[in-house]
Amino acid sequence: MGSEFTTEDVSTRRWEDKTYTMVGKKKFLGHYSFFADTTYYENVDCYVIEGKPTKKDWYYSKRIMWLHKDFGWLICDEVYDVAGKKSKNFIKTYEIRDNGCLPQIFLTVEDQTTHHKIVVGFNEKHIIFNTGINESFFSEKTLMRSKW
Repeated sequence: MGSEFTTEDVSTRRWEDKTYTMVGKKKFLGHYSFFADTTYYENVDCYVIEGKPTKKDWYYSKRIMWLHKDFGWLICDEVYDVAGKKSKNFIKTYEIRDNGCLPQIFLTVEDQTTHHKIVVGFNEKHIIFNTGINESFFSEKTLMRSKW
């Protein structure tokens, strides 16, 4: 895709494409964001899950996923190549809002070989919730009609 992202990285993954194993519960050491000049998730308790692809001859051997223990969202996704060496590291940064919503505000990916980084930032003032849209709008029929 002309960047560190693969098509799978930016698309919806199907649960049946991997097998999952609980590795354990660990503290995440933290991630320094050069973009925001701050460290996120330092010493945060996480569930650590290993996902292995079910497809033969896939481009990676496993993913190690760090889920924030308090809200269950993926904060770190480590991708390992077929030789078992870490090849990419994804960090997802969320903002905990007063209304309980957790919008993602940054997505950082680093190629572990080239150390090239990409940060996708979401303009926080454009992330709004509970705007009065009728819940029926989100029916399968309506969503299938939408032009993405």
